[in-house]
Amino acid sequence: MANKPTPSINTNPKLNPILPIQGVPDQLISVLNDRFREIRLVPAATPAASTGTGGAAGPFQRTLLIRNTAVANDVADHLTCWGPSAAHLVVMVRGVLRKAIAADLTLRINSVNAGVTSVIGSFTIPSSTPVDTPVDFASGFTTTSLQDSSVFTWDITASDGSTDPAGVASFTVEWQP
Repeated sequence: MANKPTPSINTNPKLNPILPIQGVPDQLISVLNDRFREIRLVPAATPAASTGTGGAAGPFQRTLLIRNTAVANDVADHLTCWGPSAAHLVVMVRGVLRKAIAADLTLRINSVNAGVTSVIGSFTIPSSTPVDTPVDFASGFTTTSLQDSSVFTWDITASDGSTDPAGVASFTVEWQP
């Protein structure tokens, strides 16, 4: 192998060097290894690191994938609300269609805390909405208050009953501490 220059500071000592590869000049391998050792591995800034709050600032979110739009209560997995504080504020619900629908799709989102159910709101994606077009709901909530570790439940109150194993639509709930 040819003499290879040594970088002045090896800032990436855990890097495994590229081993010789048949047909690739040794000098190229050596230069690449030297350049890789110069890469500085700096952790990405996070909201917690930049704000000094000790926890992420959000927004936080949970998404429901609807595979079967038949009208029913308690139609999917129960999902928890979480964050760095004891109480949270719903700021947005966003729905999007994966498949075209023949009738409006309405989802009621509930929050259950200590056995008490509160309705966050009912959200409708009109049947005229094109596929892959987000429908945002930033108002019209019945309640915006969520307790940490409360549980989301979901009811479909209107639909055309369409199904697809990969999903017909999804709804995402966003909240802030």
